[in-house]
Amino acid sequence: HASKQLLSLATHPTDPDLYATAGDDGAVRVWSASLRRCLSRSSPDLVGAAIRAMAWYPDGSGLVVGCGGDPASTAKDGTFVVLELGSTPAQKVGAIEIKHEDHKAKLPITDIAFCPDGSMFAIASEDCRVYIHDAKDYSIRAICSKTTSPSRSLDWSTDAKYLRTATRAFELIFFDTTDGRAITTPASVRDVKFPTNNTALGWSVQGIWPQIDDGFDIQAVDKSKRGDVLAKGDDAGNIKLVHFPCTNQDAGTVSAEGHATHVAKVRFNADDSRLITCGGFNRSILQYKVVPNGADPNGIGSNLADLPPAPPAEESDTALEEKAADEK
Repeated sequence: HASKQLLSLATHPTDPDLYATAGDDGAVRVWSASLRRCLSRSSPDLVGAAIRAMAWYPDGSGLVVGCGGDPASTAKDGTFVVLELGSTPAQKVGAIEIKHEDHKAKLPITDIAFCPDGSMFAIASEDCRVYIHDAKDYSIRAICSKTTSPSRSLDWSTDAKYLRTATRAFELIFFDTTDGRAITTPASVRDVKFPTNNTALGWSVQGIWPQIDDGFDIQAVDKSKRGDVLAKGDDAGNIKLVHFPCTNQDAGTVSAEGHATHVAKVRFNADDSRLITCGGFNRSILQYKVVPNGADPNGIGSNLADLPPAPPAEESDTALEEKAADEK
């Protein structure tokens, strides 16, 4: 990406080889993780604005991107654009084209998330509201109650009845998606299941925060598709993997180097074999190979707990020793 910041990253929901990025240059790029190259790129003029939020349709047929964030170009702040990705037998990803464009939010869009069944998507904006749209006709289903600070990240519940958001003021807020009202009694959603975890606040991720404030904000988190690992990235460029849920700081941690500063997004791919990250200011995209415990030297991973028991030996070590003694 050519200029300013790179804040948008989304991995394909079903194809572990594909992921997409978009930045302040306005271009959308779809990448191959295995080939390590861009498969398709839109012109910066196609969307015509900085892009700081994006999400794939759950079937992988297209993307929704959110505009705004560049102070030098504010005309399309709050606009969301639905993009189609063509394909041919010879080309996995074809040309990127606009399918729909709409403007409901008043200020730049900060995050976009689809509900698990793909029937709705939510858009968070710097106007401190979250807009819930129908995924087919793009009409407004609900507008969530205004918060005191803009939402940074969104998670849908498994049944799509609730939306969880973390704000810039470090508030964790739950919304009823039918009418957009805020849930004022958090205990009522204590047992609600959330298939994703992109919010860095809550009981299940409290262990990722230091006991003493070190001045580095955690910018992005993502839970693996298996649900047992959480990745996090912070302002200092640190990438870490921890067990999920992470309720204390003594949980095992694996650190990865590569970014110099400000990790904008961390995302596992569709089969958890790779972790894709992007740096905000240096516009770098890094991918890490995730190898579980018990992986063989060829990189084929399997958890030790899942390994079958060793087959019985034809002769035990004791039997071989006794046989050798008899021969002497």
